[in-house]
Amino acid sequence: MPNDPEPTGDPEADRDLAGLLGVLAGGPPEVARERIALALRRALTLRIFTDDRVPSERWLAEAFGVSRITVRQALGLLRDQGMVRSGGSRRAGMVSLPRSTSDPTAPTALLAGAMRDIADIMVFRAVVESEIARLAATRADAALTGRLRASVAALEEAPDPTAFRRADSEFHLALARACGNRRLMGAVLVARADLLRWRDLLPMPDDVAENLAEHGRIVTAIEAGDGDAAAAAMAEHLSGTLASFEAHVREMASVAGDATPPAATADPRP
Repeated sequence: MPNDPEPTGDPEADRDLAGLLGVLAGGPPEVARERIALALRRALTLRIFTDDRVPSERWLAEAFGVSRITVRQALGLLRDQGMVRSGGSRRAGMVSLPRSTSDPTAPTALLAGAMRDIADIMVFRAVVESEIARLAATRADAALTGRLRASVAALEEAPDPTAFRRADSEFHLALARACGNRRLMGAVLVARADLLRWRDLLPMPDDVAENLAEHGRIVTAIEAGDGDAAAAAMAEHLSGTLASFEAHVREMASVAGDATPPAATADPRP
């Protein structure tokens, strides 16, 4: 149907996207509107949709194995949460709304109380993704290292935070895919999406130079087939992410005159 396009126009990429949404839903294809809304919210947070445009109702209904009414209800939940809006026409469909981080004080109390959850996520990611990096180093081929290098290049050339996040998500997803394990891929996607929801509340600029250096060290170790070095580089990268969260939450609390928020109780490095 000309007014109801596929999300990418590439059948293989569309099948891959449908599979990712199933993983993000955290359940079987026969999911309720709340689970579909959760999957779409995570996908929007990860910035994995082209141009931040939600696929059509028809396509989503087929991907999830539900009716278009159920999909429409899920999109309604996201609209009520301020995640999406109408693109202005049937062809445009739904588009993601930008997450505002312009107020440096409003989320302070929330983030201070969330530091334990953030630390838990980072420890989980370090355990899982360090081993993913180690495994990827044993399976690395030209295709994988090419995708990783392309993601790093996209990080360096990203014109805005949205493009930077999309490239970063693709980097971590490429590593997870290399393991050929759906559960590992799901663990990476869900944990990353949950962390980025907190990240959207924090007016914290991306440290592009440091991120590029850390990603570069991971790729270099994988290219060399050095699993231990790859795991260590990934753990160091995630430890730095947690440290950045803590530093900015403390700075925000100080500006707002709040009590110092609790620090993370664990170093994510295994």
